[in-house]
Amino acid sequence: MKTIFAALIAVTGTLLSACVPASNTRTGTAAITTTGETERVEARSAPTLEGTSWSLVLIGSRAAAWPSTIAFGKDDYEGRSACNGHGGTYTQDGPRLTFNRGMSTMAACDGTLEEQALFRALGETDHVGFDDKRLFLIDKRGVMLAMFSRSNG
Repeated sequence: MKTIFAALIAVTGTLLSACVPASNTRTGTAAITTTGETERVEARSAPTLEGTSWSLVLIGSRAAAWPSTIAFGKDDYEGRSACNGHGGTYTQDGPRLTFNRGMSTMAACDGTLEEQALFRALGETDHVGFDDKRLFLIDKRGVMLAMFSRSNG
C-alpha cells in the first residue's frame, strides 16, 4: 500500500510540474494554470522581445492548424500567418505589451478564421509571459490568448 501511495505522489508531482515552465531569471518566466478550457498565465518578469522570432503553437486553447510567425524589431513587428503578411509597432513596458497593427495583405484562404483569431489576440494582448522556448500573449484577465515557440531565425 505504501508503494502504491508513493507512486501516486510521484506521478502527481510529475504531472503538476509539467504545467509550469522552468524558472529562468535571465529571460523571464511564465506560470500556467489550467482550469478546464482556460489557460491562465502569470508574467513574472519582463522579457526582451527585440531580435526574437516565434512560431504560433496555440491560439487560445486550440493547436495552430496553419503556420504563423512573428518577429520583433526594436519597436516594430512583422508576421506571416496562414494567408497574409502583417506588421505594425509594439510597445513594451516591463511585462506590459501592446500591439498597434499596421499593414496587412488581404488574401483569402482556408486559414482565414485562424488568422482573424490571431489578429484579435494581438489586439487584446495586455502583457507577455516568456521562457527560453515559449512566448505567451496574455489578456487583462490573465488568460492566455496565444502561445508561440522560439524560432531559430
